[in-house]
Amino acid sequence: MFFVWRDERGRVWRDVIRDSARKEFEAGRLERDPEMVNRLLLTGRDAVDQAVSKFLERREAIQREEDGGDGKGSVGGSFGGSLGGSVYGK
Repeated sequence: MFFVWRDERGRVWRDVIRDSARKEFEAGRLERDPEMVNRLLLTGRDAVDQAVSKFLERREAIQREEDGGDGKGSVGGSFGGSLGGSVYGK
C-alpha cells in the first residue's frame, strides 16, 4: 500500500491525496476553455511527478530507519537509483 504515513495533522497521506485529487477533478470537470484544460493537465502532471518524487524519498528514509541507518536498504538503494536512471536518463 502506498503513502501510509501521516501528515502533520495526523491524516494518512493516501487519503489527503485522494481527497485533493477528487476536488481538483470536480473543479475542472466542466471546463471548456482549451487553454485552461491544457493548464490543468500540465499542473496535474507536475503534481503527480512531485508526489512520486516525494514518495520515493520518504520510502528510502523509512527503509534507512528500518535498516538502522546504514543506507544499504534493498528497496531504497537499488530500486530508487535504477528508477531515476532508467526513466529520466540520469
